[in-house]
Amino acid sequence: MHTTHACRVISCCTNDTNPLHRKTCFFSVKTTTKEILNPVQVRQILESDFSEGKTNEQPISQDDRKFIRKVEQGIRQRQDGHYEMPLPFREEEPSMPNNKSLALHRLAKLKTRLENNEQY
Repeated sequence: MHTTHACRVISCCTNDTNPLHRKTCFFSVKTTTKEILNPVQVRQILESDFSEGKTNEQPISQDDRKFIRKVEQGIRQRQDGHYEMPLPFREEEPSMPNNKSLALHRLAKLKTRLENNEQY
């Protein structure tokens, strides 16, 4: 950018007010500018004021908070060095179905499949 400025210089040493003795002087000032921020950075700066809705974290539900609190309070280390923690049930004593017969049936099928397959 190049800007030309014009101004009238009045002699400060004389009391001459004659318009013919006035001198006009032109001077040129070369001004350069450098853009520090690119448009993407400007947009990011402006959007940072309104960033409350742009978080990468998922909000934690009330059930998740209860589970985390339950695990933090109930986790313990056993004598063999393993850790034990409570299961995330909604009720303290859930009613569990008796599915022992189904589990034994699935175990027998798995055993048969493993015996018949040489790859295992």
